[in-house]
Amino acid sequence: MATNSSQQQQLETEVMVDEIHQYYFRYVSSIGGTCRIFGFKMHDRSHSVMVLPVHLHRERIILYEELDDHENIQRRLESRSKFEAFLKLNRENEEARQYLYAEIPEQYTWDNKNAERTKRK
Repeated sequence: MATNSSQQQQLETEVMVDEIHQYYFRYVSSIGGTCRIFGFKMHDRSHSVMVLPVHLHRERIILYEELDDHENIQRRLESRSKFEAFLKLNRENEEARQYLYAEIPEQYTWDNKNAERTKRK
């Protein structure tokens, strides 16, 4: 009988959970707190991310499907990438030379049809 009570005490000490030490603090920024207070939606929204490709000359990646025709693939090969358009813009536009590659989307828009950058208005 004495062994049962010692086993029971052992189980009780093992089951006891120290919630204070297990609690993890969560940081809520001032913007996040304000959004919660005023009830603004915080989910289903995200910041926009623009991918700026970097590649060596004539070594960019072209994605195509198996059923794409040869002309469509050739057209993609001949069009400029965003990086190549950035280099062309710097060659031709002296004002654009003051911006880094990562700053160009803030100052210039991307024209996908002509594969070139145009100054924002």
